[in-house]
Amino acid sequence: LHEQLLTAEKDHNYVVIGAGATGVELSAELATYMKKVRKKHGIKHAFRVQLIEAAPRVLTAMPEDISTAATKKLQKLGVNIKTSTAVTAETAAAIRLQSHQKGSIHSRSVVWTAGIANNPLFAQFPQLFRTGKLGRVQVDPYLRAAPHIYVLGDSALTPYSGMAQTAMYDAQFITGNILRQVRGKVAREYV
Repeated sequence: LHEQLLTAEKDHNYVVIGAGATGVELSAELATYMKKVRKKHGIKHAFRVQLIEAAPRVLTAMPEDISTAATKKLQKLGVNIKTSTAVTAETAAAIRLQSHQKGSIHSRSVVWTAGIANNPLFAQFPQLFRTGKLGRVQVDPYLRAAPHIYVLGDSALTPYSGMAQTAMYDAQFITGNILRQVRGKVAREYV
Protein backbone atom coordinates (compact mmCIF):
# COMPACT_ATOMS: atom_id res chain seq x y z
CA LEU A 1 0.00 0.00 0.00
CA HIS A 2 2.79 2.43 0.94
CA GLU A 3 4.61 1.97 -2.40
CA GLN A 4 1.35 2.13 -4.30
CA LEU A 5 0.61 5.52 -2.74
CA LEU A 6 4.07 6.82 -3.63
CA THR A 7 4.03 5.63 -7.26
CA ALA A 8 0.41 6.33 -8.25
CA GLU A 9 0.08 9.05 -10.85
CA LYS A 10 -3.62 9.87 -10.54
CA ASP A 11 -6.57 9.61 -8.19
CA HIS A 12 -7.05 6.19 -6.74
CA ASN A 13 -9.99 4.48 -5.03
CA TYR A 14 -9.57 2.05 -2.19
CA VAL A 15 -12.84 0.17 -1.88
CA VAL A 16 -13.99 -1.65 1.23
CA ILE A 17 -17.10 -3.74 0.71
CA GLY A 18 -19.12 -4.34 3.85
CA ALA A 19 -19.78 -1.83 6.63
CA GLY A 20 -19.80 -4.19 9.58
CA ALA A 21 -17.25 -3.76 12.35
CA THR A 22 -14.32 -4.93 10.21
CA GLY A 23 -15.21 -2.77 7.21
CA VAL A 24 -15.79 0.35 9.30
CA GLU A 25 -12.53 -0.07 11.20
CA LEU A 26 -10.53 -0.82 8.05
CA SER A 27 -11.98 2.20 6.21
CA ALA A 28 -11.12 4.52 9.07
CA GLU A 29 -7.56 3.16 9.35
CA LEU A 30 -7.00 3.37 5.57
CA ALA A 31 -8.17 6.98 5.40
CA THR A 32 -5.98 7.95 8.36
CA TYR A 33 -2.92 6.11 7.01
CA MET A 34 -3.24 7.58 3.53
CA LYS A 35 -3.42 11.12 4.89
CA LYS A 36 -0.21 10.56 6.87
CA VAL A 37 1.64 9.10 3.87
CA ARG A 38 0.47 11.93 1.57
CA LYS A 39 1.63 14.56 4.06
CA LYS A 40 4.96 12.86 4.84
CA HIS A 41 5.89 12.42 1.16
CA GLY A 42 4.28 15.53 -0.33
CA ILE A 43 1.92 13.54 -2.56
CA LYS A 44 -0.45 15.91 -4.38
CA HIS A 45 -2.92 13.53 -6.05
CA ALA A 46 -5.98 12.41 -4.15
CA PHE A 47 -6.85 9.01 -2.78
CA ARG A 48 -10.36 8.03 -1.80
CA VAL A 49 -11.65 5.37 0.53
CA GLN A 50 -15.04 4.11 -0.57
CA LEU A 51 -17.11 2.06 1.89
CA ILE A 52 -19.89 0.09 0.19
CA GLU A 53 -22.77 -1.46 2.16
CA ALA A 54 -25.87 -3.27 0.86
CA ALA A 55 -27.87 -2.45 4.01
CA PRO A 56 -29.34 1.02 4.57
CA ARG A 57 -26.75 1.97 7.23
CA VAL A 58 -23.31 1.05 8.57
CA LEU A 59 -22.94 -1.26 11.58
CA THR A 60 -26.42 -2.75 11.21
CA ALA A 61 -25.80 -5.14 14.12
CA MET A 62 -25.40 -2.14 16.44
CA PRO A 63 -28.02 0.32 17.73
CA GLU A 64 -28.88 3.12 15.33
CA ASP A 65 -27.23 5.87 17.42
CA ILE A 66 -23.89 4.04 17.23
CA SER A 67 -24.34 3.62 13.48
CA THR A 68 -25.03 7.35 13.13
CA ALA A 69 -21.97 8.28 15.22
CA ALA A 70 -19.73 5.93 13.20
CA THR A 71 -21.05 7.37 9.92
CA LYS A 72 -20.24 10.92 11.04
CA LYS A 73 -16.75 9.91 12.19
CA LEU A 74 -16.02 8.11 8.90
CA GLN A 75 -17.22 11.09 6.87
CA LYS A 76 -15.03 13.40 8.96
CA LEU A 77 -12.07 11.17 8.09
CA GLY A 78 -12.96 11.51 4.40
CA VAL A 79 -14.48 8.07 3.81
CA ASN A 80 -17.13 8.10 1.08
CA ILE A 81 -19.99 5.86 2.28
CA LYS A 82 -22.46 4.25 -0.10
CA THR A 83 -25.29 2.45 1.68
CA SER A 84 -28.18 0.53 0.10
CA THR A 85 -25.65 -0.39 -2.57
CA ALA A 86 -24.81 -3.95 -3.56
CA VAL A 87 -21.79 -5.04 -5.57
CA THR A 88 -22.94 -7.06 -8.57
CA ALA A 89 -19.58 -7.79 -10.21
CA GLU A 90 -15.86 -7.23 -9.85
CA THR A 91 -13.10 -7.12 -12.44
CA ALA A 92 -9.39 -6.47 -12.07
CA ALA A 93 -10.02 -2.75 -12.55
CA ALA A 94 -13.49 -1.96 -11.18
CA ILE A 95 -16.53 -3.04 -9.24
CA ARG A 96 -20.07 -2.76 -10.60
CA LEU A 97 -22.79 -1.47 -8.30
CA GLN A 98 -26.50 -2.07 -8.04
CA SER A 99 -28.29 0.70 -6.21
CA HIS A 100 -30.37 3.76 -6.86
CA GLN A 101 -27.20 5.25 -8.41
CA LYS A 102 -25.92 2.18 -10.30
CA GLY A 103 -22.64 2.51 -12.19
CA SER A 104 -19.19 1.37 -11.22
CA ILE A 105 -16.13 2.40 -9.23
CA HIS A 106 -12.72 2.05 -10.80
CA SER A 107 -10.31 0.45 -8.37
CA ARG A 108 -7.51 -2.08 -8.27
CA SER A 109 -7.63 -2.17 -4.47
CA VAL A 110 -10.76 -3.86 -3.15
CA VAL A 111 -11.14 -5.48 0.26
CA TRP A 112 -14.20 -7.65 0.83
CA THR A 113 -15.42 -7.66 4.45
CA ALA A 114 -19.11 -8.20 3.69
CA GLY A 115 -21.36 -11.09 4.24
CA ILE A 116 -20.82 -14.50 5.55
CA ALA A 117 -22.14 -17.74 4.21
CA ASN A 118 -22.19 -20.90 6.20
CA ASN A 119 -20.45 -24.00 4.91
CA PRO A 120 -22.62 -25.61 2.18
CA LEU A 121 -22.01 -29.00 3.81
CA PHE A 122 -24.82 -28.31 6.29
CA ALA A 123 -27.41 -27.75 3.54
CA GLN A 124 -26.38 -31.03 1.89
CA PHE A 125 -27.46 -33.01 4.96
CA PRO A 126 -30.80 -31.56 6.11
CA GLN A 127 -31.60 -34.78 8.03
CA LEU A 128 -28.65 -33.98 10.35
CA PHE A 129 -28.52 -30.20 10.31
CA ARG A 130 -31.49 -27.88 10.77
CA THR A 131 -30.45 -24.39 9.75
CA GLY A 132 -31.75 -20.99 10.74
CA LYS A 133 -30.63 -17.40 10.35
CA LEU A 134 -27.71 -16.99 7.89
CA GLY A 135 -27.70 -20.76 7.34
CA ARG A 136 -26.35 -21.33 10.83
CA VAL A 137 -27.01 -24.72 12.39
CA GLN A 138 -29.51 -25.06 15.22
CA VAL A 139 -27.82 -26.74 18.17
CA ASP A 140 -28.95 -28.19 21.49
CA PRO A 141 -27.80 -26.86 24.90
CA TYR A 142 -24.49 -28.72 24.44
CA LEU A 143 -23.72 -27.31 20.94
CA ARG A 144 -24.73 -30.55 19.24
CA ALA A 145 -26.66 -30.77 16.00
CA ALA A 146 -27.08 -34.51 16.56
CA PRO A 147 -25.59 -37.01 19.00
CA HIS A 148 -21.78 -36.87 18.70
CA ILE A 149 -21.91 -34.03 16.12
CA TYR A 150 -20.88 -30.67 17.54
CA VAL A 151 -21.20 -27.37 15.70
CA LEU A 152 -19.45 -24.23 16.92
CA GLY A 153 -18.32 -20.72 16.09
CA ASP A 154 -19.74 -19.02 13.01
CA SER A 155 -21.55 -22.21 12.01
CA ALA A 156 -23.69 -22.50 15.16
CA LEU A 157 -26.90 -20.56 15.71
CA THR A 158 -25.91 -19.10 19.08
CA PRO A 159 -26.29 -15.55 20.42
CA TYR A 160 -22.77 -14.29 19.60
CA SER A 161 -21.74 -16.44 16.65
CA GLY A 162 -19.72 -14.55 14.07
CA MET A 163 -17.19 -13.27 16.60
CA ALA A 164 -13.72 -14.71 17.07
CA GLN A 165 -14.10 -14.73 20.85
CA THR A 166 -17.23 -16.87 20.53
CA ALA A 167 -15.50 -19.41 18.31
CA MET A 168 -12.61 -19.72 20.77
CA TYR A 169 -14.97 -20.02 23.72
CA ASP A 170 -17.08 -22.64 21.88
CA ALA A 171 -14.00 -24.76 21.15
CA GLN A 172 -12.97 -24.71 24.82
CA PHE A 173 -16.54 -25.45 25.90
CA ILE A 174 -16.90 -28.49 23.62
CA THR A 175 -13.43 -29.79 24.52
CA GLY A 176 -14.29 -29.46 28.20
CA ASN A 177 -17.55 -31.35 27.75
CA ILE A 178 -15.91 -34.15 25.78
CA LEU A 179 -13.30 -34.51 28.54
CA ARG A 180 -16.05 -34.51 31.17
CA GLN A 181 -17.89 -37.29 29.33
CA VAL A 182 -14.72 -39.35 28.87
CA ARG A 183 -14.17 -39.09 32.63
CA GLY A 184 -17.75 -40.22 33.29
CA LYS A 185 -19.03 -36.83 34.38
CA VAL A 186 -22.19 -35.02 33.26
CA ALA A 187 -21.82 -32.53 30.41
CA ARG A 188 -22.46 -28.86 31.17
CA GLU A 189 -24.97 -26.77 29.25
CA TYR A 190 -23.74 -23.97 27.01
CA VAL A 191 -23.87 -20.47 28.44
